[in-house]
This record gives sequence, C-alpha cells and structure tokens, in this order.
Amino acid sequence: MYPIKALGIDLAKLVFSIHGVDEHSKCKLRKTVKRNKLLAEVAKLPPCIIGMEACSGAHYWAREFTKLGHDVRIMTSKFVIPYRQNEKNDANDAEAIGGILEDAENNLPFLARELLNDLWQSIKSLNEEILKYDRKLYALANQMKDAKRLMSIPGIGEITATAVVATVNDAKHFDTSRSFAAWIGLVPRQYATGGVVRLGRISKRGEKHIRTSLIHGARAVIANCKNKTDRTSMWVKDLVERRGFKRATVALAAKNARLIWALLHSEKEYQVDYVK
Repeated sequence: MYPIKALGIDLAKLVFSIHGVDEHSKCKLRKTVKRNKLLAEVAKLPPCIIGMEACSGAHYWAREFTKLGHDVRIMTSKFVIPYRQNEKNDANDAEAIGGILEDAENNLPFLARELLNDLWQSIKSLNEEILKYDRKLYALANQMKDAKRLMSIPGIGEITATAVVATVNDAKHFDTSRSFAAWIGLVPRQYATGGVVRLGRISKRGEKHIRTSLIHGARAVIANCKNKTDRTSMWVKDLVERRGFKRATVALAAKNARLIWALLHSEKEYQVDYVK
C-alpha cells in the first residue's frame, strides 16, 4: 500500500497515467495503467484525494473511486495548465493535477477555507431547495390537463408547460398563432421605409421566461434529432444544413410557440405527423 496523500489521473481511452504524492509532496507513484486494471490499482491505495480533468468519462470514474472511499475532485483543464512544469503529455498532466490538489490542501489560508466552506454549504442548501421545488413543479404539471397536452410537444417540458399555463389564462385572447408568437417575442422585427418592408432578428419583446425556455427546449430537440425520421425532425435537419444551428433553434422555438397556441385554442392533442 502506497503512502499516497493525493493522486492525479490523466484520463484516456485505453491507457491512463497516474501520479501520486505523499504529505510532503514527494512523488511516491508514477506509472501508466491499462483501463481494465485502473480500479484494481486505485483500490490498493488508502483513502486519498483523487484529481482528474473534466471529460466525458470523468463522472463515471468519480463514482467508482468514491465507492472505494476516495475524495474525488474534477477540474477544468485551464486550472491544470499553470501547474504543468514540462511539455504536455499524459504523465505531466497527471503530475499537474496532483499538484493542484496539494496546493489546495496546504496553501489555502484558514480564513479563506472557512469562508469558502460557508459558501459551499449555502450553495448545497440552495440546490436542495431548487430540487424540492422542481419536484413540486413536476408533480403539478402532471396534474394539469393543458400542461400535459403541451408536454407532448418535443422540446416542451414541465417548466415551460407550467409557465405557459400560469401566464396564459385563455389562448383565445390571441387571434392567431402569430400574435401569440409575437407576444413571446419570437417574430422578426420589421423595418419599413418607402413602402419596402425588411425583416430582421426576432423582437425579443414580451414574455422573456417562456421565450428562453422555448429556445432551450428547441436546442435540445435539434441536438437529439440526428437519427429521427418524423416530419419535424427532417424539417429541422434540413433547416440546420441551410441556415445554421442558431437560426434553426429560434425557428423551431417559434414553431413550438405556434403549436402551443393551436393546442390551447383547439383543445386537441399533439400529433407528430399531422397534415391538415
């Protein structure tokens, strides 16, 4: 068993570099380990701090190392670069990550550590409150008939659906779907002079929260429509290819706004490939 206080791991696909130091910051472990042997290697160590750069597999390894009793820290690469003493390679990355952990462990003043701990506890408390109210919101959304109808539209979840239902008492107050989209701020600005009308960017007027939620939802739909073949997905993929991701996102958000008006106005259910 190595007397390791902090361990830096440079994650990779097949071979990992690890660098461990003791309480005096002296290197006690420096080697490469194959993927299928990494957990066994880490299991040999006493509980210590393990640092890794953020990447697609970092959270998986963090869960596995936590099960072994280690304190895992995930950090962005910009914090690793200043601690790298030589050229960039896996071994030096692992050493730099270990250096950050030691620096954070030994050089931070007690007062700063105390203040940061208080801040961290406040953040944890706020996150717990947010989670509690999110659960209440999700339960409420599934009890509301109109909200459940709206959630059948791709890109519209509990937050957007409840916001719309709470804000719009009666969709029939809007004469057309375009007027509803305009109220949200998802129609183009108009520039008219000399009888010539030019359309610009969306107005961004009106209900900002609903507009923002619709755009976030549209972005998620576009990111996940690659292998889908329904009419909306095909339309979106064609639009992304012709006009780019951002314009397609706003266009889909505007389309969903009009669908919201249609479902609330007609009290019908959403149909994916509906053709009038």
